[in-house]
Amino acid sequence: MLEVGVVRSPFGGDKGLTIEETRAHFGSWVIVSSPLTLSHDVNNATIQDAIWPLISNTEVLAVSQSYAGHSGSPFKAAQATVRLAEVNPAAVERQMSPEQLEAVGPLDVPAWQYFYKPMVEDGSKTAVLLMNHASGVADLDLSFEDVPGLACSRCAVRDIWTHVDLGSFDGSYTAKGVASHDAVFLILTPATEARPTVAAR
Repeated sequence: MLEVGVVRSPFGGDKGLTIEETRAHFGSWVIVSSPLTLSHDVNNATIQDAIWPLISNTEVLAVSQSYAGHSGSPFKAAQATVRLAEVNPAAVERQMSPEQLEAVGPLDVPAWQYFYKPMVEDGSKTAVLLMNHASGVADLDLSFEDVPGLACSRCAVRDIWTHVDLGSFDGSYTAKGVASHDAVFLILTPATEARPTVAAR
């Protein structure tokens, strides 16, 4: 059964989320095969219009619904960290005491983090989510050899947010100018066309 859902929208339950954060939030749940649920006012046309391209994206939903022996996980992260909040929101939600909150500490995350999910068992089709947690625009470099089980070193890269084939790349791909708190969602497959390879983008 196909479960269609959405993260809390910038117009709904989570006040203050940008559309980039909404996209990254949704993508992060999809890549780890989490159940997707609606949390916005479905009767609000403004919200529906803003997030419909996200929640109705069939290529993204196909990642959520596929299973090839692994339900998705992180595989690479930056050494450097960024602070998203002075107090961890999860600790606040659990109504911890001031002493417990201090022990938990702030919410620090890697400046960038990459996730993967195989779409087929032989590694010939893999979904990859590249997340920019930093406060500014970043170029995110992906080395194909870092993706667990990926069956290509020269890969065709497709952006499934936009349904655009980005071309074939030899050894790596660079997502240029990824906005703060945004995520790039890709499908990697072996490149088969005879045209010259592209070193990076």
